[in-house]
Amino acid sequence: MRLLARLLPCTAVLLVTCLLAGGGNRLPVAAQTLPAAAPYPGCEVQRLPAEAVGLLTGTETAFTSDCYLVTVPEDHFGPAGGRTIGIAAVKVHALSATPEPDPILILSGGPGMAIVADAEVDTAALLASEIQNRDIIFIDQRGVGQSQPALHCAEVDDFAAQYVLGSSVSDEAYMAAFFDAGGRCLRRHAAAGVNLSVFNSTQSAADIVDVGRALGYARVYLYGISYGSHLGLTVLRDYNAGGYIRSAVLGGIDDPETNILTFGSNLQERLARVFDACGSDDACNRAYPDLRTTFYNLLASLKANPRQIPYIDEVTGVNASVTVNDITLINAVFGLLAVTPTIPAVPGAIAAAAAGDPATLLFGIAFILSEYRGMDWGKNLAVQCSEVFQLITPREKDVAESEVAPAFHNWHLRFPESSPLMLDFCASTGIPARPASERLPVTTTVPALVINGIWDSFTPPASGFRVATRLGNVYAYTVPIAGHDSAAAPDPCVQGIVSAFLQNPSRPPDGGCLASLRVGWILPE
Repeated sequence: MRLLARLLPCTAVLLVTCLLAGGGNRLPVAAQTLPAAAPYPGCEVQRLPAEAVGLLTGTETAFTSDCYLVTVPEDHFGPAGGRTIGIAAVKVHALSATPEPDPILILSGGPGMAIVADAEVDTAALLASEIQNRDIIFIDQRGVGQSQPALHCAEVDDFAAQYVLGSSVSDEAYMAAFFDAGGRCLRRHAAAGVNLSVFNSTQSAADIVDVGRALGYARVYLYGISYGSHLGLTVLRDYNAGGYIRSAVLGGIDDPETNILTFGSNLQERLARVFDACGSDDACNRAYPDLRTTFYNLLASLKANPRQIPYIDEVTGVNASVTVNDITLINAVFGLLAVTPTIPAVPGAIAAAAAGDPATLLFGIAFILSEYRGMDWGKNLAVQCSEVFQLITPREKDVAESEVAPAFHNWHLRFPESSPLMLDFCASTGIPARPASERLPVTTTVPALVINGIWDSFTPPASGFRVATRLGNVYAYTVPIAGHDSAAAPDPCVQGIVSAFLQNPSRPPDGGCLASLRVGWILPE
């Protein structure tokens, strides 16, 4: 899922001494010189007119934002003087003429999702209260978006157009086609001179610190959701001493200890919660009686008898007849549960699909297409293969497989971010596995706000609870109405908690308002 510099008080000559004395736990060899930031004229950022800013911030003034390309070592831990790469970053300036000195640095999801182009839009939507007095920094991580090089995979785009919108094949053939596309993409980038072994979270964490330093900030706040929370934890692990990271907001927690193969069982559990909640709500139960049976009957029907429905691809404009089946329905509910505003629509979407309305299944097609098209898969595969799939133990694989119900097994195989078939593919890429220590829990005394959504199927609340037990200075909340967007949920209660923490990380934000939050299921008129 998507989201989102004063020099350290050291001269270039004394930087190494400063860091060793408390500026970071893991010292990059190449950090002996300060990173360079230059204006990035070719950078593309969607600008918001003053009227749009005014609606969200109450101040009808257009944002001022500047884009930079920060030069960083390709390998922060290799010999000094090695090759460099460029990290794209946008600074959205605080509206105040006298802003606070410490910016909020946004870490995007994926891995592989770009955010620089949407910096102003995301600022207005997520951080309208914070932009009044604090700069917001958005970064396209190494290998992503407008950073150089960008590890985009046109091959995966072509795969999605053919296999999501066209071909109906077995799970194994589907994933073989995805692996063929992903493998060709990785080999193309490697042939162009890209060192895929350095596109990982540890290197990206060093980039994050370099960007903050290059843009002139003595301290920064971190804000990361989904993979952004994983990267934020990596930054805290490697640079948590010396006060450079003032605090961290982490949502949709993707922690190092997570077994990524559990997406299927996570979704089963979240859906069971929907069925129970609707069944215990008189109005929802009257509108959608025995929703669990309705869902599983529809799932079996679509598996036995896939349908053809017309679909207009919003990206290409192509009008095609697409095959929809049980996997399409699961993609739809998975996508609806991911984002807080669409969670109330889940019971009605299931009932409508059972009644023959194609809208839910069309959404399932659009959701999985967005998963493929919204990611720079070269970066995603480099990270996931090196530090996730190749570190999963046989025992973890067996346990995850045993917890997936037969009705979800096909979807479990086909969803590439959590498919067990990824283990063999990743072993074949030649990308070296990261040390097993990458999966150790992160501990830090940096103040952290951990927020998870109760309906999140990507990273359920257990992930947030686990991280909260490891951190030494943490405030943890579970949002009763939120999905994977959790910390970014468009609700005044949630945003008030985040804002209060950012304004004073040493004081627990008042989460009392969470107790009154309830999902208002959308009912027929």
